[in-house]
Amino acid sequence: MGHGVVDSALGRRFLRVDARNCTTREVVLKQPVLTGETASGRRGTLRVTATPVAGRPDEPLVLPPGGTACAGIAWRAAPRSGRLVELRLVTGAREDLPDLLTLDVLDLRLDSRIDHYPWTRDPEGVF
Repeated sequence: MGHGVVDSALGRRFLRVDARNCTTREVVLKQPVLTGETASGRRGTLRVTATPVAGRPDEPLVLPPGGTACAGIAWRAAPRSGRLVELRLVTGAREDLPDLLTLDVLDLRLDSRIDHYPWTRDPEGVF
């Protein structure tokens, strides 16, 4: 699991999340569950809302061995609580092994509302 650069415009942040199936079997990517931790040790689950994209339903995506896909997450800057220092993303592929993304995103917080853009095989069509 990887990610691109956080892009921001008018207080709205956009992040592309890239996934590669490194196993020898198919995996199914579902809407992610995001949990985070602040520098003070406070943990929580972030509210994730599916964002419709024309022509692309928010359905699980089957990823063959060696296959790649990407999805997007977006949020508004919200300086009401502590900044996250750790973000865990559970894709549904392996709930027992969440992917850890270490991000320096300055304004992603536990009370941020996260919009999820569906998984796609087209990296240019995420947002």
